[in-house]
Amino acid sequence: DGVGEGELLELGFLGGVAALSFSADERVIYAGVGPRILVYRTLDGAFLASERVFPHGRVHGLALQQLDAGLDSVAVFGQKSVSAFEARHTDDGFTLKHAAHFPTMDDWVLNVALVPTCMEGVKQLLIGFAHNRVELWSFPATAVGGAPDAVRTHSVLGNARCFLYSLAFWVDPAKPDGVLVASGTVFGSVVLWKLSLPGEAGQGEATATETARLGPHPGVIVRLAFSRDGTSLCSASDDRSVKVWRRGQDGHYAERQTLEGHRARVWDCVPTNSSDEAGAEAVVSCGEDGTCRVWDMESGHQLVSMEGHLGRLWRVSVAAGHRLVATAGEDSSIKVWPLLRADLHDHGEDSKRAYTLGDGRSPDDGTTCYSDSKTECVKCLVWSSGQPHDPATLLAASAQGKIYCSNSSDTTGSPMRSVWQGSDLSFSAAAAAGIHGLVLGDVRGRAAILNPMMDNP
Repeated sequence: DGVGEGELLELGFLGGVAALSFSADERVIYAGVGPRILVYRTLDGAFLASERVFPHGRVHGLALQQLDAGLDSVAVFGQKSVSAFEARHTDDGFTLKHAAHFPTMDDWVLNVALVPTCMEGVKQLLIGFAHNRVELWSFPATAVGGAPDAVRTHSVLGNARCFLYSLAFWVDPAKPDGVLVASGTVFGSVVLWKLSLPGEAGQGEATATETARLGPHPGVIVRLAFSRDGTSLCSASDDRSVKVWRRGQDGHYAERQTLEGHRARVWDCVPTNSSDEAGAEAVVSCGEDGTCRVWDMESGHQLVSMEGHLGRLWRVSVAAGHRLVATAGEDSSIKVWPLLRADLHDHGEDSKRAYTLGDGRSPDDGTTCYSDSKTECVKCLVWSSGQPHDPATLLAASAQGKIYCSNSSDTTGSPMRSVWQGSDLSFSAAAAAGIHGLVLGDVRGRAAILNPMMDNP
C-alpha cells in the first residue's frame, strides 16, 4: 500500500558483513552490511539501530575513537566513499548523528584513522588509498545545523609506487603528529613508512619517510593490522598464512612467526597486547575456510579454532579488554565468542586426547571393532556431568543417529562406546547437555531426551 506503479520499495538488505568493530567500551558492536551500518548490543545481541551511510556501494571498514563515556566518533569507508558520524549509546537507546560530508574520492579507499589533534574544535581523519597515498582531512568537532563539509588539508604519496591491497595506520598516543603506515603491496611485501603531520594550528607540511620493507609473503597481502600499542604488526595473505612482525628495542620490525593452519585465504587478523588484561600475546585470524583461529604469538601454536559460520569469514574484531571476539562474513551473521585467559597459552600435546568410534562389541579374539562406515561421522560433540564429583562424559552424536560416550578419566585410549541407537535419521541437528541428560533434535522436528548415565538410556 502507498507504492505507486513502477516504484521500488526498499524493505531491507540482507548480505555479507564486510566491516565489524566493538565500541571502545565494548557495549555495542558496529557492523557494515551493504551501504548500511547496523548496531547491536554486545550483552544480548539486541538490534539497536540501522543507518544508511552511503547512497550505494558497500561499507568495507570502520574506525572508532571514544570521545566520552557512551560517545564514539565513527568513520566509515567503502570503495571510494567516506563518511563520519557521532554515535551515542545509553541504557535508553542509541543515536547516530552525521558529523561530516566527504566528496567521492578519486581512488579506492583502503583504510581510515581518526587522529587526535591539538587544534581546538577540529577533528582530523587520515584516509589511505590503493595507490599508496595518504590524505589528511579536517572538519568541525561540533556543527550547528546540518553536517559540515570536510576539507582536505594535506596529501602525501608513499615511496612505493605500486598498487596496494591493504593499508594500516598506527597513531602513537604520545606523539599523534607521527603516524606509522604499513602498506601491503601486490608483490607480497610490507612497506613501512612514517607520516609526519603538521603541528599545532596546522602549520608546516606533511612528509613521508620510508623506514623498512618486510617480507615477502608468497601471496598478495590482503590485510594488515597493528596491535594497540604498536609493538606488533600482523599481515594476512591469500597464501593462507599470517605473519607476525615484532618491533625490537632498536625500533625496527622483524618477523617473529609465520602462522599456518587455515585451509583457504586469510581475510583478517588482529594482534593483542601483552599489557592487556588477557595476560598473553595472541593473534586472532579468520578466513575463507569459515574458521576463526587464536594463535600464541610467542610459540606460533594454534590455541583455539572456532567454527560455527556458514561460508567464508571476512572480519574479526577483538574487544579492547581482549575478553571477547566477534566474527562475521558472507552468511550475514555476527557471532561473539569468549576469549578467556585460559585459552591464551599453549596446553601442550600431553593435554590433548584423540577418541575413535567403536560399535560397542568385541569379536572372539578380544579386539575392538571400529566403525568403518563411509557415511558415519561425528555431527555434534557435547560434555555432560551426570552427578557432582563424577567424571565428565564426552558425548558424540553421529550421522546415523547413534550416541557414543567416553568419560574424561579414561586414559587407556579405548574407543568411545555406543550407548544408544536412534532411527535412520540423524539426531544431530541440535544438541545440548545438562546435569540430568542430553536433548537431541532431528531435521524433521522430533526431539529425544536421553540420560547417558544410565546403563540402558
